[in-house]
Amino acid sequence: MIKRFTDLLELEPPHWLIDPFCVDAPTVPLYLQEELMDLQSDCEEKAHFTMMGYERFWIAVAGRNKFPNLWKVAKPLILVFPTSYLVEKGFSAVVQLLTKQGNTRYFSMRRFEIAAN
Repeated sequence: MIKRFTDLLELEPPHWLIDPFCVDAPTVPLYLQEELMDLQSDCEEKAHFTMMGYERFWIAVAGRNKFPNLWKVAKPLILVFPTSYLVEKGFSAVVQLLTKQGNTRYFSMRRFEIAAN
């Protein structure tokens, strides 16, 4: 697993992604500073962040279309692991279904029943 996901293990998310309310705006790239300052001054967003945690917070931000530049940077970092995990999990399930003796017999019998009808 370590060999397959070395790019994910070496990934360093920006500090503003994990806690956007504790980062000094001048430390982020210039094109993100204005949106980050708007986010930091929004009390409602801070309450959402506290309640949801950073993953769910950024997904909610995307749904509200409030901070598009911040979301554009956050999106690949937030979604990379769950989507990779789901793909791996799906392939594993299919391999298990096809390699188990009982399941292969079931699929063969099912094909025969469908063909007979």
